[in-house]
Amino acid sequence: MRIIIAGCGKVGYILAEQLNEEGHEITIIDTNEEKIGMVGNLLDVMCIHGNATSYRVQEEAGVKEADLLIAVTNKDEVNLLCCLIARKAGHCQTIARVRDPGYYEEIGFIKEELGLSMAINPELAAAADIARLLQIPSAMEWIPLPGERWTWCASGFPRARPGTGRRSSTPAERWEETF
Repeated sequence: MRIIIAGCGKVGYILAEQLNEEGHEITIIDTNEEKIGMVGNLLDVMCIHGNATSYRVQEEAGVKEADLLIAVTNKDEVNLLCCLIARKAGHCQTIARVRDPGYYEEIGFIKEELGLSMAINPELAAAADIARLLQIPSAMEWIPLPGERWTWCASGFPRARPGTGRRSSTPAERWEETF
């Protein structure tokens, strides 16, 4: 896939690194020339110094041929505008990181009107993961299945209490017995 990443912070760099290792063709855009230079030296990706909200910069990045644009700058508005321009100019799929709870409350409307394929709020995603883990304390791994209505859970079976043959009753006891 041809993927454009707007934003070269920690998230943008990790995405570029992982997607590049998977064999995708990556272009990364950032306004920080120093960061772009470092990434260009470390990864086999195309780097563009510029404002990802600029049509000209996105065109230089290959938005018309891109399959996906992922916007992960530190500003929600920039991420949303990047996605809107990419959607209109290149007709590619778009993913925006949206951290502001105010925007995220209206994400259905924003996704529909801007043509976003997906919006991600990292704080809400982390909270949802923690809540899922608390549902089944022995859960080792949660894997969301397509459609987000079902999730597969891999869990270990708690050991019996020593000498009782009964399962431990608290997460702390199960932790002690497991480790």
